[in-house]
Amino acid sequence: KTSTGGLGNTHSSRSGFYELNMIKAMARSHLPNNEWLKQTLVANMNLHSSCNAFWDGESVNFYRGSAQCRNTGEISAVFDHEWGHGLDDNDVTPGISEPSGEGIADIYAAIRLNDSCVGRGFWKGRKCDAAGDACLECTGVRDIDYRKMQSKSPHTLS
Repeated sequence: KTSTGGLGNTHSSRSGFYELNMIKAMARSHLPNNEWLKQTLVANMNLHSSCNAFWDGESVNFYRGSAQCRNTGEISAVFDHEWGHGLDDNDVTPGISEPSGEGIADIYAAIRLNDSCVGRGFWKGRKCDAAGDACLECTGVRDIDYRKMQSKSPHTLS
């Protein structure tokens, strides 16, 4: 069924338009000379898989929901996180958070939303888990505040 307004007018496409433009505006206020922030960003929604999203070097991409997780194209912090990979690739020090870039992408989401639970609401009916260390309240992908984990101990990258 086509939504009012035509094909592609979905909750995730409208959410993406709003959220991505919000984080781009915030970033432009701090990085006014960054050319990437002045360009159009392609965002692909409702891809045929679930429980993930990704930056492919040129666009941000979001999957449909499933029985286990919500549509990643409808979660503010997931937009911010994937966009964060793009900024990491296109700032004055590309790849600052290598090897994966996950750390800096999480920071961008946490700063804009003032929430250590990255992707709150991602999981349906459960809380996140980091290498066997259960989150105390976060229903997102992960909580970057170790004090909100069961062990209350920081983890290191390996």
